[in-house]
Amino acid sequence: MQSLRSHIGTNGENWSRVLTRPVVIAVDDEPHILMLVREALERGGIEVHSAGSVSECLSLSEKVKPDVYVIDLTLPDGNGFDLVRNLRERH
Repeated sequence: MQSLRSHIGTNGENWSRVLTRPVVIAVDDEPHILMLVREALERGGIEVHSAGSVSECLSLSEKVKPDVYVIDLTLPDGNGFDLVRNLRERH
């Protein structure tokens, strides 16, 4: 197991990442699915932001820098695969 010092660096440059909760953007057009995903992840101490469409996710991703996206494949204004490609191009 690596030491905490190896994760944060000798000068402490990565402390902010160590001290914050993981962040997820969940994308689904079905509110009950988003609610289930949110509840499960928040129970694990994860900060969850949600979007109901491709355009909403793209807008949200400009404000929130998530560690992970949870994306539905079928969305009202596109699909999950295209959204992933778009997010990769932007970031």
